Amino acid sequence: NKAIEDAQAEIADIKKAILEAGQNREGENAEYQETINNQRKTQELLQKALSALNKVYGKKTTLLQHKHTQPQPAGFEKKKKNAGGTGVVSLIEQLIGDSKEVEQEAKDSERQAQSDYESFVSDSNDSIDKLKKQITDREEEKSEADEEMTLTNQDIKATQGDLDHLASVRSDLHKECDFTLKNFDARQKARKGELEGLASAKSILAGADLS
Repeated sequence: NKAIEDAQAEIADIKKAILEAGQNREGENAEYQETINNQRKTQELLQKALSALNKVYGKKTTLLQHKHTQPQPAGFEKKKKNAGGTGVVSLIEQLIGDSKEVEQEAKDSERQAQSDYESFVSDSNDSIDKLKKQITDREEEKSEADEEMTLTNQDIKATQGDLDHLASVRSDLHKECDFTLKNFDARQKARKGELEGLASAKSILAGADLS
């Protein structure tokens, strides 16, 4: 049945698509894990560097405060403290922020990809279930049709047997009719002779002296 074969082929294609999607999902997840690990390592290293810089520039500021005994102009201490490391510290902080954004984007992308994959698998399985039901329905229809065909063939065979029997009976009747027709005259003469014999015997008996 072509409909069943087509449904089976479609199921095979869907299963193949699910398998390929699963393989792609594994590859995407592996890339995601690598991205997260790399970004977290980067953040850790940058955070260590930032902490070290803060310590270094913090000590330099303390030394400068002890060295200069005269009052410094307002804002001088703050400028001295930030003058050497502000650019580097800001850059590192920005890099940490960028790395966290990359990590968050990777998480969002992974979450969406996993959701899309699960929806695809669910929809595909629903399609497979529907196709399997179609196949079951077709097979039941085919089974019923085959059973009906078998019964029909049996009826035809039985009818043919009856026809053969009737033909045989007809042949026998035809032979009997032919025999009857062929022997009709002879039987009529024989019957006439029998009647005449009976009449003669009757006359004899009627004229006989029974005293």
